[in-house]
Amino acid sequence: MSSKKRGKSEKTAVISHLGEKYLQGKFPDGIVTGTEITRAMADLGSKLSRNNPANFLKDLLRHNPEGNWPEELLEKRIYGRQVYGQGRVLQFFEAPEGVDPFAEDADLPDEIPVEKISSLPMDSLARSLGRTEETWLTQVVVNLGLIGQHLAVHSPDAETIKDLRFLQVGMKTQPEIDAVFVAEYALPDAPEVENVFVTVELKQRRERVLPDQIREQVRKAFEETAKIRDREICAVKPMAVNVIRKEFEGVEEDLILVREYGPVRRNDFDEKYARLIGEEAVYELPLSVVACSAYAVRPAIGALGARRAGGKRG
Repeated sequence: MSSKKRGKSEKTAVISHLGEKYLQGKFPDGIVTGTEITRAMADLGSKLSRNNPANFLKDLLRHNPEGNWPEELLEKRIYGRQVYGQGRVLQFFEAPEGVDPFAEDADLPDEIPVEKISSLPMDSLARSLGRTEETWLTQVVVNLGLIGQHLAVHSPDAETIKDLRFLQVGMKTQPEIDAVFVAEYALPDAPEVENVFVTVELKQRRERVLPDQIREQVRKAFEETAKIRDREICAVKPMAVNVIRKEFEGVEEDLILVREYGPVRRNDFDEKYARLIGEEAVYELPLSVVACSAYAVRPAIGALGARRAGGKRG
């Protein structure tokens, strides 16, 4: 179990209250709705806002979840994940012995290649207006072609990719997919190509990439593309991007980290993990990082600068 300093989130008491009910059999499938969360707040006299219970778990999972999770639940290996739709917000579940769903970046390799990348495709005024939110990071990733750079250079499938087309930002599903692409891969000994839907999850600095959210995005990607016939989607390749602090060329600076997960084939997903088998089936989907790369942006852009001599950003 992580030794990360425990937080003081007011949500801890609410989760503890609901967790006690779960252990007593109140939520047999572990699902807790927004209505039940606001009711728990009222029972405890909590001052937490009741306006948007759908986001109750969002920030807690992104920032130090183990530090804010009730001790009595951690001792019993009871964790929580965010769930979506039909008023659902939270699902309690028991993790197997030796598995820590809250472990941070447990899937990253020890060594991550770092390279410089030009920010000149972005106007200098746009670079100077940079901020830290996900929409800005998405704009940077798309405009600088980081997904294409990674897939063409660092991916295990780099030799077979033929094309990569950007489709849209902010695909309005539950959960939302921050950016989507379609990639074409050559098939061995055949003139045809295979179309792969690429989903990209973006996280701000110091936010965690949540594997269960990635799995939900895979499910949504298959649902949204099921009716496409003129360019049939054979697989989904999930990816995630976030900002990390790392030393590069003797200086600690912000780098853009790209992680690529193994592709999920539609036939396999439909057979083993589709919604018809059960809501929880998707969380059993194997999710492994197959390649990572990190990028130092030159010239530096707003909110992504290097820490130079004298403590100033470069």
